[in-house]
This record gives sequence, C-alpha cells and structure tokens, in this order.
Amino acid sequence: MIENHSGDQTRHVFLCADANFVVPLAVTLRSLAETQDNACLLSITVLSAGIPQSEQDRIQASVPELSLRFVSIEQYLPSDIPNISHLNRSAYGRLFGVDMLPSGAKRAVYLDADVIVTTDIGFLFSFDLKGAPVAAVQSPTIPHVSNPMGLAQWRSIGISPRTPYMNTGVLVIDVDAWKTRNIGRAVLDFVRNNLEFLSLADQDGFNGVLAGDWAELPLRWNQESCLRRNTHFAYSFFPRDEVDEAINDPAIVHFTGPKKPWRRGCSDTAAPKWLDLLERTVYELPQTPNRLRSRIVSVGRRLLRV
Repeated sequence: MIENHSGDQTRHVFLCADANFVVPLAVTLRSLAETQDNACLLSITVLSAGIPQSEQDRIQASVPELSLRFVSIEQYLPSDIPNISHLNRSAYGRLFGVDMLPSGAKRAVYLDADVIVTTDIGFLFSFDLKGAPVAAVQSPTIPHVSNPMGLAQWRSIGISPRTPYMNTGVLVIDVDAWKTRNIGRAVLDFVRNNLEFLSLADQDGFNGVLAGDWAELPLRWNQESCLRRNTHFAYSFFPRDEVDEAINDPAIVHFTGPKKPWRRGCSDTAAPKWLDLLERTVYELPQTPNRLRSRIVSVGRRLLRV
C-alpha cells in the first residue's frame, strides 16, 4: 500500500465523463463498489464535463457505498481540438485530473468510464513503477508504435518501431513525477502539434510523449475487447500464461472500440456482466430485441451458477 507522509492509506481514483456518459460511468463505479476489500479507503474524483447536479445525485445513489467528489473541468477542455474518431473533447479531461486530486495524494489510478472492475485494485497501489511517472498495459491491439493505428509519425519523432504502445484506459500515476514533468500539458501540446497524424487523440499523445518511459502492468489489468474474441494476436507479443490469465481472469474489463454494451447490437461476451451491474444502479436502458437476448443469456448464466 502506498502511503502519503501522514500515513494515510487513501486510494485515490479518478474518472472523467460528460453528460452523455453518465450511465457507463455509473456502471464502472458500481463495479468498483462491489469488488473492493475496503471501499471506505477509496477517494473518488469524477471529472465532470457538464454532468448536471441531478445526474450527479443519481450516480451517487447508484453507489451509496462510495463517496464521490465531482469536479467541473469544462473550463480546462481545449476548444481548438476537433473530435478524433469516436472520441470527443471530454476525453482530454484526464490530462487535468492529477491537478484536481485532493492535496497529499502521492499515487492515483485513472479509469476510463467504459471499464468494469472485477477485483480489488490494491495491487495498483503497491505496483513498483521503477521510477516511471505512469504504469499502463501494453495494448494487444496496438502492441508497438509502428503497428497500424499506432503512431503514424514514429519515424519523424525518432521513436524506435518496437517501442511498446500503451492503452491509457487504466493508468497508475506517480503524482509528483507527473507534476514535475508536466505530463498533462506535454500530451496536450503533442496532440495540438500532430493532429493530422493521430488516430486515438491523447492516447497517441501519451505514447508520443512518454515513448516507452512507462512501467508495464500485467495484461489482465486492462483486458481489451480483442481478447474476448478469437481473432486476437496477443500470443505473438505476450507470454502465453499472461495472455491466458488476462482472458480467463481479467482484473479490469475494458470495452475498447465502438462496440459498447449500452449500444444496440453489442455482441461482446462481457456485455451480460455489464448489464448485470447496470441493474444494480438507478439507471436502465431501453429493452431492444438484441438487448433482450443479452439479458436472457445473462439470466441463464446466473441460473447455472445457482
């Protein structure tokens, strides 16, 4: 466990969402509430990009076990950067999250709001960063900066083609090192200067700025959607036992890409688990035929476990 100078064992976690993402955010927080050995140790900061007070209240009602702190970040979001792919301006909110943490925070964990947590995250607060400012999982979808969807300009900025490419949906952050190196500002500047090359906005920015200067978490701590399909190539880049563990016992399930469990027609095998969590929030989704089928599968699996 990482302690600050006062001996406090608080686990600082932050997430970012806008008004269109409140339901996924509530499900992510619900998964946290149900899996932590000591939920009372969590200090959760939600970076709000226009989430109204009424929705903040509903999100809190979905996780009464957790104490949430909403911080508005609209004034910090860049207005000169267009949406890239399926990402909008609110995606840049995490670049300012470290500055929004309570004073005294020494380590923080950032989570995308399209993940579900399946185990206690204490491991992330004791993980050895080995002097790096952040830890993340090397992406099985984009293993290296030179892969398709990686950094198109890796040559021109002098990065080795085999430099690992991180997925930034789960980050472990050394707060002091982040602030000293002003990483948030550096990533934002990288995005501004490379807009014509970017596929994944500030994720590309993180990889361009840090260029391998980050600690690698085990693959199970950010199970991308590709690992839930039979078409992945993870065994070509990662040890077999690490891939098997990530597939069979993920610590964090990440719905990467455009196929999300709250959208019609999602065939992701983890969608039923997401929908189960949704039922334990104050939110619900319209019951389309495809969603009904997912619910039937979910109920069937629960019956088999009884």
